[in-house]
Parts: sequence; structure tokens; C-alpha cells
Amino acid sequence: MTRQRKRKNLARYVRHRSSEETLRLFGSFVAHRRLAAGITSRDFAAKLGVSQSMVSRIEAGAREPRLDLLRRINSAIGIEDAIVEYLRHGRFPLPDGHLQEVVTK
Repeated sequence: MTRQRKRKNLARYVRHRSSEETLRLFGSFVAHRRLAAGITSRDFAAKLGVSQSMVSRIEAGAREPRLDLLRRINSAIGIEDAIVEYLRHGRFPLPDGHLQEVVTK
């Protein structure tokens, strides 16, 4: 996938303006990817150039990351496949291969 196409996918995600449930599921997905990669939240925050509390808020679904931060998260742990899955089907793939449906109100 080209770099420009990746940027478009990430931008589409940001424009989608997620519900609280979507943010919670996305945060959970980021946390699972980070843990699967064996990265501590402190090291992850350092890689992203943000505070550890910012990482915690994103993973808890309490904060929606801006596009530039989504790009850095993607570079660190590879989340683009999840974003594409969400945009196409409204669900996030979980680490065990299952899909988590996003419930919108």
C-alpha cells in the first residue's frame, strides 16, 4: 500500500468522528497491539513523543488522537489494517483473530 493511500485511510478515520464506543474499542485495540509488540506504555509514549498519561487516555478511549498522532501510532505498532477494517465494515480486528463489532447509537 502506498504512503499516500495510507494517509488517506487515516484521514478518513479521523473525519469519521467516532462515537464513545468506537473510541473505547479503538483504544483497546491500540493497547492490545502495543502489548503484543512487547512495548511498555512508557516506551510507547516516548516513541510517540507524548506523555504516558496521553497514551493511557487513548487506550482507555477517553481521548481521540489527532491525525499526526495516528500516523505515529501506525509507524510504531501498525494499526492501519484495523482502521481500514473499521472503515469498510465497522469493526476492529482483535489480536486473537476475532472481529469486534462497533455499536453505534
